[in-house]
Amino acid sequence: LACLAIAAIILYLEKREKWPTGASMATYIALYCGIRVLMESLRIDSAQTILGVRFNLLLSLVLSLLAFAWLFNLLRHKVSKTS
Repeated sequence: LACLAIAAIILYLEKREKWPTGASMATYIALYCGIRVLMESLRIDSAQTILGVRFNLLLSLVLSLLAFAWLFNLLRHKVSKTS
């Protein structure tokens, strides 16, 4: 259900304005990993931990932040090229 919501958000954003190449993929990765952070924080089973944080949660958080940085970089360069 979350993936369908992400797809709807991406389609809406694509129709709203012209996005640079790769922005849809960066948006998908960022939103999907963001949802994984929420889902992993609800889990109570045993898992590997790093500094007291579950590895799965930490990996999802890092990937989400990297994807948001990628998206921000793509959108920033798009604006600077059109100015």
